[in-house]
Amino acid sequence: MFDNLFVYNVFIYITEKCNLNCDYCYFKDKRGRTLDFSAIKRFIDFLKTNLATPCNFEISGGEPFLFFPLVKKTVNYIKKKFPKINIGIQTNGLLLNEEIISFLKDNKISLEIGIDGDFFTTSKHRRGIDRDSFEKLIKNIKKCKEKGIDISCTMTVHPQESCKLSENFSFLVNLGLKNIDVTPSALIEWDVKSIECFKKEYIKIVKNKKFLKHIFMEEDFPFLKKNLLDLSLHPPFYVFFGDVFLCLSEKMRKKWSFLKLDNGRIKVNEKIFYFFIKKTREYFDSLKTPLSYRDYVSWEFKMISKFVDKNLDFKETIFFQNFLKKIHLKSILT
Repeated sequence: MFDNLFVYNVFIYITEKCNLNCDYCYFKDKRGRTLDFSAIKRFIDFLKTNLATPCNFEISGGEPFLFFPLVKKTVNYIKKKFPKINIGIQTNGLLLNEEIISFLKDNKISLEIGIDGDFFTTSKHRRGIDRDSFEKLIKNIKKCKEKGIDISCTMTVHPQESCKLSENFSFLVNLGLKNIDVTPSALIEWDVKSIECFKKEYIKIVKNKKFLKHIFMEEDFPFLKKNLLDLSLHPPFYVFFGDVFLCLSEKMRKKWSFLKLDNGRIKVNEKIFYFFIKKTREYFDSLKTPLSYRDYVSWEFKMISKFVDKNLDFKETIFFQNFLKKIHLKSILT
């Protein structure tokens, strides 16, 4: 069943709980659940037995460091089963402390921190951040950099902040952050003015030689294998092809999970599994140009809105993905 499948990213969303309440979060229908370590072990064992070694593991939430002991157990078990694997953690960075930072350094774990720019922009949409916690976040970023931790940044852009994009990007550059991944918010309504403002501001960033080296562009290079898959594990034990399923309702997530944990044993929903494999291969076979990871993610969004939940509209998200790729490749060529 799993022959000739190539797994790129494996996302483990260990909890739905978070210490923030971001207004643009597309993780919908959160119910405060956290994965049991036994469930995580069974999932990792399943990967080891049935699939080729993934390229990367990403641990996320909610906020994963709300459950640091579980993060440690998960990291240690991943390294036991996949000793040379890359491991990253997605976090809002507010709970980082000396113990956590030492653990990250000792285990060579990369960090992807969410920060959208200056205090006013970040606190406006990452609800729960005040002036003191924002200053703590800045200090935590600097401590991680001092310890030599590989740290990148996700800068989510709300339509209301699109005209401040270059200003906020400059703020992050001055923090010393590289690999800044500018991400227009999904499932938030964008009007024409906000879209045009985003485009104008982003082109301004790309044309600035000081900024250009800080832009995350790795997702735009053609490098993916034909039978690529992303996998993601969510509480209580839902497993999907990619992490865009986060936006689904509980009812839809339950329906479209292709793995189920039943009395400690993992069962495969073959109907869902083969449906996505078929659609994936049809997509790859239709391509006339090499595939980038951004193309693959865009295709996942199309799949969700076309086959999984037709009430979801990702046209703007796909537009932005295509725009970013076009601008990035043009900047590389020039």
